[in-house]
Amino acid sequence: MGRPAWCCILTACGVVQMNLKTLLGMRPKTESVADIEAALAAARGAGEAAARAEAELLAKRGGVLLSGTPEEVTRAEEALARARTEAEHAATMVPILEAKLADAMRGVQLNALRAKLAEAGAKADAARVALGEQYPKLAAALVHKVLIPEREALAAIEDARVALDAALRAGLIQWDDGAPVPAEWVLPPAPLAELAPMVPGGVRRPALGVEVRLPALTGQGWPADPATPIWPGAGA
Repeated sequence: MGRPAWCCILTACGVVQMNLKTLLGMRPKTESVADIEAALAAARGAGEAAARAEAELLAKRGGVLLSGTPEEVTRAEEALARARTEAEHAATMVPILEAKLADAMRGVQLNALRAKLAEAGAKADAARVALGEQYPKLAAALVHKVLIPEREALAAIEDARVALDAALRAGLIQWDDGAPVPAEWVLPPAPLAELAPMVPGGVRRPALGVEVRLPALTGQGWPADPATPIWPGAGA
C-alpha cells in the first residue's frame, strides 16, 4: 500500500526552504536602480512562493496531525514554520525595498537634473566668453573689413554715376539712342546686389552696411532668415 499523501508533503508542496541564499536574494547587490529592482522582484517572488506553500501545508496539516508519525508531524510543522518565516521576511523586505527603489530613482533624477544644470552652466560660461570677448572682435572686423569697404564702394559708385550724368548732359560723352552703354561707361553694380541672388518678385537684398545685420542661426540666408543687429559700438 502506498504512503498517504500527507507523507509526501515536503515534496508535493514544493516547500520553499528559508536559507541564507534566499535571504541574500532579497538584498540588493549595489545601490543601483537595476539591482534594487532585482532584489524587489526576488522578495515579491519569494513571498508569493511562501504564501502558496503555506496554503498547501495548511490544507494538509490536519491529515498529518491525525495520522502522521511523530517524525512526519515534526517535518510538516517545520516546513510550515519555514514557509511562514519566509513569507514574513518577504513581507518585511518588500516595502523597505520599494522605499529604497523610490529613493534610488529620485537620486537618478536628481543627478540627471544636476548634470543638465552643470551643462547649462558650462555652456553659458563659454557663450559669455564668446559674447564678451570674441563677438565684439568679430563684429569690429566685419565693420572694418566688410561694411566700411562696401560703404566706400557704394559711395564711389554714386559719385561715378553723378559724374557720368553730368558728362552726358554736357555732351562730354555720348552714344546713339537705344544703343547699349559703352563698356567704358558702364557703372559697376553694388557688390552685395551682384553677389546675392534675386528673390522671387525681383527683389534684391540691400547693401549689408545699410542693414547693419548679421545672419540668423538657421543659416538659410536672407530673406528667409530673421536678422540680428550687430554688436552696438562695434564699428567705433
